[in-house]
Amino acid sequence: MHAAAAELGYSHNPLFAEVMRFVRQRAPDRHLGALAYLVPCRSNEQWEQARRLGRYGRYGAAVREHAARYGFDLTEFPIGLPAFSASRLAQILIARGISGLFLETFPNEHFEREFPWQHFSTLLVGHSLHSPGLDCVVSDHVNAVLLAGEQVLSRGYRRIGLALETSQDRDTSGAWVNGYQLLQARHPQWGAIPPFIRREITAGPLIAWLKEYGIDCVFTLSALHDGPLRDVVTPMEDWLAAAGIECPGEVGLVTLDRSYVPELPWAGIDQSTEEQGRAAVDLLLAKLQVGERGLPKISRTLLVHSHWCEGRTVRAPKL
Repeated sequence: MHAAAAELGYSHNPLFAEVMRFVRQRAPDRHLGALAYLVPCRSNEQWEQARRLGRYGRYGAAVREHAARYGFDLTEFPIGLPAFSASRLAQILIARGISGLFLETFPNEHFEREFPWQHFSTLLVGHSLHSPGLDCVVSDHVNAVLLAGEQVLSRGYRRIGLALETSQDRDTSGAWVNGYQLLQARHPQWGAIPPFIRREITAGPLIAWLKEYGIDCVFTLSALHDGPLRDVVTPMEDWLAAAGIECPGEVGLVTLDRSYVPELPWAGIDQSTEEQGRAAVDLLLAKLQVGERGLPKISRTLLVHSHWCEGRTVRAPKL
C-alpha cells in the first residue's frame, strides 16, 4: 500500500492524524495538540515564581497566543534544573505526545549530548547557536545597531561607543559588536572607538573610557547582571550624574533592547519580541508539517527587524 501511494505521489503528513482528531471533536473542544516551551531557569525559586506569575521567558506569551490561533496549547517546562535532566524531560514530552519544542536558552554540553533531538522538531527563539545547530528566530542585532546609529547621528551625536557585559556579547554571538564595527566603517571620519566589553560593568572604568575617547553617546543594555540569579536596571544615568556629565546633553544613552526593562524611559531599540514569538510559531509548525525532526544538516536563521523608540536619554531630533 505504501509503495502504491508513493508511486501516485502521496507523502506522509505528520499532522494529518491531529487534523482528523480536530475535525471529529466538538467545536468548543477542538485543538490540535500541545507544543512545549522550554524556559531557562537558574533555580527552583525562579521556576516557582514564573509559574506563580504565569510569565515564562521573554517570548512565552507571544508564542502561546499565536499557537492558540492554530489550535495548539503550549506547555512550559524548566530547563537547567537538576530535577529536569535532558533524559527525564524527553521522557515526559514523549509520554505526553509532544513533538514540537521551543527553546529559549543555551543548552549546556551535557544536555546537548543527552537529549534525543531525533524525536522532536525544535526551534530556538531569541538566540542562535553554533552547537547544536538549531533553526532559530532571532532579532537582527546588526540592523538594530545601524538603526540606532542613524537615529543618534540625526541628533548631533558623533562619538558613539558600545558598552556590553561579556555575557551579553556572548548571547548574541558578537552580533552587536559586528553591527557597531559596520557603523564605524560607514562613518570613518568620526574615528574608531574600541567597544567597552567587561565581565561586569562598573562606574569607574566606564567613565574613564568615556573621557579617554571623548564619547558623546553610549549604546548599551538597560539591565546588568547582579549575581547568578537576577538582572538589575543599569544605574548608568546615576553614574553620569555623579561624574558631572549631563544626560542627554553631553552624553546620550541608548538601550539596544528595551524589552529587558520595558518600563524604563530610555531611548533605544525595541526588538519586536512579540513578532519574534509569532514567527517562531509559524516556522515550528512548518517543520512539524513536513516531518522535520532532529538537528538540521543546514540550520536556518530567521531575522526579525527592530524599531526605534523615543526616550529621555537622547536629544530631540534636529529639524
